[in-house]
Amino acid sequence: MNTPVKTLHLGLIAILTVLTSVATCADFEFTFSDKQTVGTGTQYFTGRCESPQCNVFVAEIDTTNPNIQIVPVTPKGVVRAVPTTMAKENNAIVVVNSSFFSIDTGVAYGYYRKDGVTIRKNDSTPYGVIGIPCRPQNVPIVANITAQETAVRPTSKWKTESILDAVAGGPTLVVNNKIDISSEYTSIAGRNPRTAMGFNANTNKLYMAVIDGRATNSVGMTFEELANFMKGLGCTEAVNYDGGGSSAMIVNNTLMNRPGGKTTQRSVPLCWAVVPCTVIDDTVTSSIRLEGDWQRIESNDLYAKSGVQASGNGTAKAVFETVLPMKASYKVYARWGSTKKASSKVPYAIDYFNDKTTVYKDQSLGKGEWQVLGTFMFSADTPARVTVTNEYANESEFVTVDAVKFELLPPVATVDDED
Repeated sequence: MNTPVKTLHLGLIAILTVLTSVATCADFEFTFSDKQTVGTGTQYFTGRCESPQCNVFVAEIDTTNPNIQIVPVTPKGVVRAVPTTMAKENNAIVVVNSSFFSIDTGVAYGYYRKDGVTIRKNDSTPYGVIGIPCRPQNVPIVANITAQETAVRPTSKWKTESILDAVAGGPTLVVNNKIDISSEYTSIAGRNPRTAMGFNANTNKLYMAVIDGRATNSVGMTFEELANFMKGLGCTEAVNYDGGGSSAMIVNNTLMNRPGGKTTQRSVPLCWAVVPCTVIDDTVTSSIRLEGDWQRIESNDLYAKSGVQASGNGTAKAVFETVLPMKASYKVYARWGSTKKASSKVPYAIDYFNDKTTVYKDQSLGKGEWQVLGTFMFSADTPARVTVTNEYANESEFVTVDAVKFELLPPVATVDDED
């Protein structure tokens, strides 16, 4: 990246990137390339710093875009895999590595929460964590979380019961627009390859950043340099994630950086990913039609903290309808929340490409989590439709309508575990 012009290959598309803009971070400057749109709500750009010498790779995500989700992903069927594998498995636009882990066992360290469920708590170290508390806006927050799931710094915004997804890193880099580096990580504070995430004051832009190191032309960053760099991007909150040979950024299934100065990736247990999807919840009035006696409800285990429910008299119907972006296979999910007495047989009728099927779900189970309805082929020419009724519930039971999700699946392909 010593020359001002470079061709970057993103999937099958070659993008000509010209280094144009300059940003100052503390007492050193970065030269950035033009931003390139690489997917829905996602832009990508690179940068170069001469003091210290390092190459940087940045994804800028529009958190307000309802057709993407920023989610933690794990490999399928194994403890660890390279980030490219997880990108392909999830049809992700961007993937970066996240939590620290044991090289010997592959087990990740620190706090991890997925779909509103705490998968792993902290040990005694208060890890810096980025959490996503609500949809459809992927509004992020930062905190240091203890083993008791309480926030040490800051404390005002973190409410565990309302956090959908969260992954621990550490240390925090920027808190409330001030450099705030906790002292537990001094053993890895020198110049190293780095991965970090942060967001701006309006929480409408989230930045995933990878800095190369351990190479002649890219020496990496200290925590202080990394914090200044994230502030230079516009972050008022930021967290460091696992670095060294683990630091990797994948854009459209392509490794963009050189992890630890090499061309191969390290297998890791957990990544952050930007995943394309189409979500319709009860608040998207243009895409949902309600018939019958539905009552508005609010709860933290609902997708947008609100939903509707009806007692079982057979007359209530909710129709989710949207035109999907392309003809392809999609995995379809539904969510529901807590009710007084949930119906054990709720029909979800799915209209898909030239066919229709009905799937029955027990709403007394899996509350507040995405539940798979199945995988179907949809056309871009006719609406995709999911219809929910209360026809099998009795008058003392309730049916809840919250949200449905259409997740675009990647084409069938052989996935290699190393690139």
